[in-house]
Amino acid sequence: MNNILNISRYVLTDHRKALIIFYSIYISIAVFSSTMIFIIGDRSLNSWGLGISSAIFLFIAALNSFGENYAFMQSFNISRRTFYVSIVIGLIGLALIMSIINVVFTNTFKLIESYQGLFEQIYTKTFFIDDFFWIFSLLICVSSLGFFITLLYYRCNKVMKFVISIVPVLVGMFISIIDNITNVAIWNNIWDFIIRIFGFTNGSNPYTAVITFIICSAICFGLSFLLIRRATIKL
Repeated sequence: MNNILNISRYVLTDHRKALIIFYSIYISIAVFSSTMIFIIGDRSLNSWGLGISSAIFLFIAALNSFGENYAFMQSFNISRRTFYVSIVIGLIGLALIMSIINVVFTNTFKLIESYQGLFEQIYTKTFFIDDFFWIFSLLICVSSLGFFITLLYYRCNKVMKFVISIVPVLVGMFISIIDNITNVAIWNNIWDFIIRIFGFTNGSNPYTAVITFIICSAICFGLSFLLIRRATIKL
């Protein structure tokens, strides 16, 4: 248990400087934007930036969470299971920290300007608890996806890496061809499915999306565990 906590703490500490730089840049941009808005006189400000940027940040962090860290921990005879659990806890902890900062930042900025963040623009809701659970589950989801992708590529040889990279493109092209034949029926069904899983069937319910994000996270983390069980060290 001590090893798990220590490695999880290492994951969080490893991203500390990147987090400070990330939020420093965003706060600087926000301050500049609010200053310009104050000068212009338009007190309304809509921003998707923080939510989207946080998701991209965590996705990239998850992509870089395996490789060197795995080889380093294996040199200390840390088991694959311990390493896996530690990384998952570390990524969830990172998502928790960023979610709290994002919600605090969004609600603080509302006191200065008529500000709308990503969550409020999508669901037109302002309750900070809803915002927190939604962004927290979203960040966990993207981090689990990043962790799964980096493990998948790690386990594959060059040929399989190429196949995995080209398959989504081929599938998209195939769907587009069939969609033209069926008068966009496929994309309409896909769009209807997306609307349902994000909670827009009867009004807007963000907790439907929260459940969707949690299910996707569980699937990605589960597949990642299967991939890491027999992962060897690559020099």
